[in-house]
Amino acid sequence: TLGAIRTVRVFGAEDRELDRYAFELDQVSQLKRTMALTAGAFYSTLHLGINLITLVICGYGGLLVSNGELTRGGIAAVVTQVQILERSMARLSVVSAQLVKA
Repeated sequence: TLGAIRTVRVFGAEDRELDRYAFELDQVSQLKRTMALTAGAFYSTLHLGINLITLVICGYGGLLVSNGELTRGGIAAVVTQVQILERSMARLSVVSAQLVKA
């Protein structure tokens, strides 16, 4: 507030308060940067894992389809369920990130 600014100036602590404010601003900036890097690593790992699972399912499912042990519709259903699971996991990770911010 303006009253607080006047009080700081009267006691000659303006430079000290500016230094303290700059320090706190740097701390918040570092925390935000760390949070962004952590969230990016988490989301990347999550999506990479789900995509690798989908790749393995398609590869193994293709083998089963070629051997006649599984139908094409069956493998399509499994891949669809994995994609639904991926979307659910992504939404949960967004919610958890918002809880961390709060």
